[in-house]
Amino acid sequence: YLLHMVLYIYRRLAHQHRLASQANASLRAEIKERERLQQEVEWIASHDELTQLPNRRELLRWMDAYPNPLPLAVMICDLDHFKSVNDHFGHLEGDRYLKTIAERCRLPVERAGGMFARYGGEEFVACLPRCDRHRAEEIAEALCRAVADSGLVQPDGEPVTLSIGVNVTETLSIHRDRIFQAADDSLYRAKQNGRNRVVLADAI
Repeated sequence: YLLHMVLYIYRRLAHQHRLASQANASLRAEIKERERLQQEVEWIASHDELTQLPNRRELLRWMDAYPNPLPLAVMICDLDHFKSVNDHFGHLEGDRYLKTIAERCRLPVERAGGMFARYGGEEFVACLPRCDRHRAEEIAEALCRAVADSGLVQPDGEPVTLSIGVNVTETLSIHRDRIFQAADDSLYRAKQNGRNRVVLADAI
């Protein structure tokens, strides 16, 4: 009788141990899946789904967290005549253009220690800490060449081009909106002067 009881208890304990192990394994799997979903949600919140680039919010967060960024270069890049591309080729083809531009432009910026982000529509922003005016102009010109050499064409068969407004600041005492506004004003001048060019803002 005692032997029977011992065997019964042993089997019960072994069964409970298996159940506990299965429950722990299931819990670990659930925790891992929740962590994966949390990471996915965080990525979606900080990136542009079409181009896979950081979005504006992530760019601003990155800028705020960057230590000792001066001189700081901000470039606002706009794809020239993009409306005609969408109207002529369709929005799916327009999306392909944007993805191609993102792939070609992010590499030079990231190699220089900066971030290339989707700003909205056909506009992108490059932010380059510790980048003086001369280096900023070189990188901006490289982005223009990368787009012109991408093989993408406008409806008239001419290569797709990029206009870029650049602002380089030596101080963080200026409000960030002014830094971006100066780059945006330079982009406007690039568009007014014929597009497919880089215009640098006056030092502020």
